[in-house]
This record gives sequence, C-alpha cells and structure tokens, in this order.
Amino acid sequence: SSSRVLRLESIGFVWCVQRLIVDANWDAMFQLLLEYKDQHGNTLVPNKYVKNPKLGRWVHIQRCRYSKEELPFNHVLRLESIGFLWYLWKSMPWESMFQMLKEYKMFQLLLEYNGAFRD
Repeated sequence: SSSRVLRLESIGFVWCVQRLIVDANWDAMFQLLLEYKDQHGNTLVPNKYVKNPKLGRWVHIQRCRYSKEELPFNHVLRLESIGFLWYLWKSMPWESMFQMLKEYKMFQLLLEYNGAFRD
C-alpha cells in the first residue's frame, strides 16, 4: 500500500539497487576522466589507453551512447561541464587534419619504397 511505501522510504529504503550501482560506477569513471584531464589538459582519452584501458573504453562508450541519444541528460551535462568533446573530428582544425593526412601518405610511400627493395 502507499502508506507502507512511504514508511519504507522514510527510513531510506532503496527500490532500485541496480540503478545505484550503475550510477556509482559512472561516477567513478567520471572521476578517473577528471584525473586524466588534470594530467593531460583535455578529455581526449585514446580508445586503447595503455595506462587505463577501461577508461578509454568508457569514454568511447559515452560518445557512442551520446550519438545514439542514449546517454542520460545529466551525464551529458556533467561531461560538457568539463569540456568533453563528443565528435573528435569536429574538434580538430582543418589544417591539423590535413597535416596528419600528409604524414600518413608519406608513411605509406615509405612503406612502399622499402618494400620495393626487399623483393
């Protein structure tokens, strides 16, 4: 009955323990992201972050969930409050991306050149 629900809630009864666990895990990962930002000055954690692979995966999952509109709004707000970038390709200036493309092309040419002398 509603009176029993109120009595249980008055003593701090938790109806959904799973939700609390999920929220606690999210908060813990968010804290790790804050520490990463303090150390590196950004939130651009690589997907395969060697020091903490779990953090890299978590950041990737947040971006995926955001793009599918599955990330809770309060999580979006918290991430945006620390300067989290949702789309990495949009965050890099065109010149930087062009320079990376040139470097990649040079690397590919070098591989082809070295391969020609091995045959």
